Amino acid sequence: IDPSLTADSSDADKFAAFAEGVIKGTIKNFHFVPQAGKMKICDFPYDLIAQTETTSQQISAVQEHTNTTQFEFPGSRSEAGYDSVATVHLAHEFYDKVKPEIMDQIYQYYKWDFVLMGYTKL
Repeated sequence: IDPSLTADSSDADKFAAFAEGVIKGTIKNFHFVPQAGKMKICDFPYDLIAQTETTSQQISAVQEHTNTTQFEFPGSRSEAGYDSVATVHLAHEFYDKVKPEIMDQIYQYYKWDFVLMGYTKL
C-alpha cells in the first residue's frame, strides 16, 4: 500500500494507508463496503443500529428493551479497558493521519452510512 511503511510505523500511519487502500480499491473486502447497502435499511425495520463506539451503553439498552438485564453480556469493549470516550479519541488520532482528500472520498463512499446510521463527520 505505502512502501515507506515499516514494522516500526505507527498504527495511525498504517491505518491511514489502509483507509487510502480501501478508497482507492487496492484493498477489497466485503467488510469494508458501506453498511447501508448490506443492511437493507429500507427493507427491514431495525429497532437499533449499534455503533461500536458506544457498544456497552447500547447493549444495556437492548437488554432493558428485551428484559434480559439479569444476564451478563461478555466481551464488551468496556471489559477490555475501553470506553466510548477512549474509542472516539483513538478514532480522531487515527483519522488525523488520513489525507484530507482521502477523508472527503471516505465520506462520499460511506455517505449513506453517515446519514442513515447517525454518524458524524470527523
